[in-house]
Amino acid sequence: MTWHLSTLSVPFLTHYHNLFYVNNKKVIPVNIIDLITPLALAILIMCDGYKHNKGVTLATNAFSISENELLINALNQKFGFSCRMIFDHNYPSIHIPYSDLSNLHNLVVQHMHTSLLYKIHL
Repeated sequence: MTWHLSTLSVPFLTHYHNLFYVNNKKVIPVNIIDLITPLALAILIMCDGYKHNKGVTLATNAFSISENELLINALNQKFGFSCRMIFDHNYPSIHIPYSDLSNLHNLVVQHMHTSLLYKIHL
């Protein structure tokens, strides 16, 4: 038995692909503050987030320190967080502290699948 899967490419998504991929490398766009939404944050947590101490850490280790700083600034400014960079095995990640969990819950819980709520301590 053989399975074949084909996906469709929709032209309006090309713009976003080009923002987040440069020379086939995933990047944080300079205008991330304009792009990050509660839904986008929920997706980021569901894919790359994990409980860490009493807060939540985003495994953003594929990005440079300056890209992590850009995302930290966007999260802090847009959502009033007090995120900081931590290093896990010498790679940068973003930590959302316990003091921000109530705000985080209010922003993302409606967008998250119930099976993944443990990632935000629910």
